[in-house]
Parts: sequence; C-alpha cells; structure tokens
Amino acid sequence: MGNLTTDEEAMKLEVLAGVMAAKRYDGKVFAQVKRVVQTGTLNPKAVTVPGVFIDGIVVCDNPNVDHRQTSSWVFDPSYSGQARVPQNAIEPLPLTVRKVIGRRALAEVYPGAVINLGTGIPNDVIGNISNEEQIGDDIMITVESGIYGGVQAGGIDFGIGQNLLAMITHVEQMDYYNGAGVDVTFMGFGELDSAGNINATKMGPRYTGAGGFIDITQNAKAVVFCGTFTASGCEFSFDDHQLHIIQEGRIRKMVQQVAQYSFNGPLARKKGQKVIIVTERAVFRLIPEGVELIEIAAGVDLQKDVLDLMDFKPIISP
Repeated sequence: MGNLTTDEEAMKLEVLAGVMAAKRYDGKVFAQVKRVVQTGTLNPKAVTVPGVFIDGIVVCDNPNVDHRQTSSWVFDPSYSGQARVPQNAIEPLPLTVRKVIGRRALAEVYPGAVINLGTGIPNDVIGNISNEEQIGDDIMITVESGIYGGVQAGGIDFGIGQNLLAMITHVEQMDYYNGAGVDVTFMGFGELDSAGNINATKMGPRYTGAGGFIDITQNAKAVVFCGTFTASGCEFSFDDHQLHIIQEGRIRKMVQQVAQYSFNGPLARKKGQKVIIVTERAVFRLIPEGVELIEIAAGVDLQKDVLDLMDFKPIISP
C-alpha cells in the first residue's frame, strides 16, 4: 500500500512535511526503501508517511552502499532506538583542545537544565564529556534534529546519538527553540568583536550558512560560544594542569568588527541574555558595558597570549 516507516533511521527530520509540501503543489513523491512487507505488518503508529501520499517505491538493491544509516556506518541499532549500549562502553574522548574547551563550557550547566548542542566543538564533545562525568541524568541534551538525551555522534554525523531518550521531528524541535527556548545552548564561533557580536556563518571566502544557529540563540536563556582563541594552525599541549601554546594560529578571531553578523551582541546585552565565550586560554562574558575577560588558563600570559592577539581591548575583571 506504500505505507512508509523510518524505524531504522537515526532521525525523524521533516519527511512528512516535505511530502505534504510536494503534494500541495501537485508534486510526485517517490520513496527509496530497504524492503517491502505484507500490508498490515507495520504498526500504524510507526508509519511516517501514509501510502496515499506516495506515488512510487524504489527498493534499494545494495543497502550497504546506497541506503546507509549514516555516512560513517551501514546500521547501528543504538542510534535508532532498537538497542542500547552500556554507558561505560562509550569511550571517553582523549584530552585535546576541543575537550578542554568543552569541559569549561559544560561548567555553565546546572541540574534540570535543557541544553542544545550546535555543530562543531559543542556537538562533538559535550555529550561525551557529560557521559564521562556521569551528569547525563541531571541535564537534558537536545539537538536541532529532534533528539533528546544520549551521547551524540560527531563530525559529519551531526544530529544523531546513541541511547536516546526521545526523538521528535525537526519541525517540532524548531518550534520549541523558537518558542520557549532552551536553558543553555552551546554554539561554535568564528569571530567576536568589541560589541559582543559573533560571526559563525562566514569564514573568509566560505559562507557556511546559519542552519538553526539564529533561531536557537535568540530565545535561549544562556548562550555559550565555544572555539579556539585563534584559527588556522594553532597547536597546544597540556601537562601539569597547564596549557602550553606550541604554535599560534594565523588568523585572529577577536576582531574590531566581525565580517558577518550571526549574533547581535548589543541586543543580547540589552535584553540581559547570559552570553559566555569559552576558548582554550580565555573566557569572556557580555556585560552591559561590553565584552569582559573573566578567566585565563593556567600557563597563559595575559598580555602576550591574550591581549596582544586581540584587535580590541576587553574590559578586564578584577
């Protein structure tokens, strides 16, 4: 009959919404599937798209290549809810600069907080760190794809996770972010300027686009931006609880004016939104007067490693 399920997918996304949009404008809908089963076999609650909206079915003849669950693997039931892996079987991340930034960023959460993870450092490390620190039951992690809880896959597999607690559609998730908003969102950033504006969408000649960045950051009660202090070639090491800068990045990220406005600093300051910028060597916050430097890492020289590499002078906390 054409009834379609997505039980083995790692996200719900907006499949039905896309189908409805096509039908609204007299479009055709074709579904690629792994298999066809007897009518009535599928649980009606599990049907993502009723067959009356589907014009044709293509059965994939090589699912291992052309119908993979993600770019990185063919199928893992722990990402689609058919299995759970032991929490202690999820390997902790090695100590890298991304983990250092993530650990400091995670200090901004509190029991009962509903948080969001953006692409890059937040999604790649925050969930894993919370699992390692065993605080996953104290907070609720969400990602814009519609997933709740669990430990998120990173990199090109953004938006999915193991051992999830709930999964809704992308459309419904964005309604939540645009409505009530999360308690804390963690986002990457490319540039910060003296007014507290953030550029996360244009890196040199590359326009990465906003994705859900703007929708999520506008209504979040707190925004924690995560990124290295400089970009392109920076290298670090860690020992004796200190940060050592082996090689400085070629590109400054603390600029007089950002190349593109992805987040409005003056507006955030005016409405009293909590905004923290976490880097491996320094932490800033937005206050009514501007950008305030509130922490530096052990092993870092305030003048040489921080202030001399900024195109503006921040307010410095006593």
